[in-house]
Amino acid sequence: TYVTFMVAMGTSLSDRAWGRESAVFRITGVLAVILGWFFTAFAAFTVTFIVAYIISWGGFYAIFAFVAIGIYMITKSHIISKKEQADEISNISAVSLKEHLGIDDLYETNKQTISQSFSIVRDILEDTIQGINTENLKMLKSARKKVKAFNLRAKELKDGIQIVVRKLDEESVNSAHYYAQSLDFLREMARCISFIVEPSLVHIDNNHKPLGEIQMQDLHELQQHLNNFLAEAESLVKENNFTKMETVLSLQVQILKDIDGYTRAQIKRLSKPKSGKRNAKLFLDVLGESKSLLLHSVNLLKAHRDLAIEAKVCKPKN
Repeated sequence: TYVTFMVAMGTSLSDRAWGRESAVFRITGVLAVILGWFFTAFAAFTVTFIVAYIISWGGFYAIFAFVAIGIYMITKSHIISKKEQADEISNISAVSLKEHLGIDDLYETNKQTISQSFSIVRDILEDTIQGINTENLKMLKSARKKVKAFNLRAKELKDGIQIVVRKLDEESVNSAHYYAQSLDFLREMARCISFIVEPSLVHIDNNHKPLGEIQMQDLHELQQHLNNFLAEAESLVKENNFTKMETVLSLQVQILKDIDGYTRAQIKRLSKPKSGKRNAKLFLDVLGESKSLLLHSVNLLKAHRDLAIEAKVCKPKN
């Protein structure tokens, strides 16, 4: 196995079959296989020698000590797992801490959550596009960290919805489904932004070919348009001014047209022999998830608008 593997890798290297698209996987594979064999053998031999020596020196007491250490480690791991689950359950929306809730409480909480979410998504998108452009792995890892926090927060809000609904008064229960819809769309936004950041990080981390000049120009334009869209949506929510909904919808339509144009242009570029497959895939993935992000953002705004109408803090536009 060792000889066959090394001959195959060495032959492909001498034939210059290692391009930037595949070199990182080939090198990683070679190092993983070779080091894995040697490390496994060395670690197994060393640990076995140490344990056998201690048992031969300590006898029954050494065996009892090893058993006690094993029990301690299993118990500690179990306690830590329980504590993390308890922290996750307790870290729910602040609105659920009140004894009685009305539709106004529900609306204000939803308003704050949505406005903060739009701001967070804007920051993540900006860091991601900039990280792709400069091949800045640190910036992309920071963006992934923000995505994980955002995703966790959305999950916590969704998990805590049953507690919130139980505390609503009878007049407000009928409006709770708007709140539930908002959280569903919020989770979908978190999923979309996660599928934008993660492939970008993997692409840069594996040292694949950077995106072309035209691709980066399109992504910068897309990021600016999305930034304007999200800023307008955030302003709409903060000001309770749903007359701006038409402006937001027109921005959405224009951005969707731009995304379709970027996609068609990229598909044409795929026919060229020098077109990179991996950077094309990343580019199309970002476009696709950005499109989904737009759709879920608008649905989120509509659900919040319906909740606002129920709370009578805005007037529906005819």
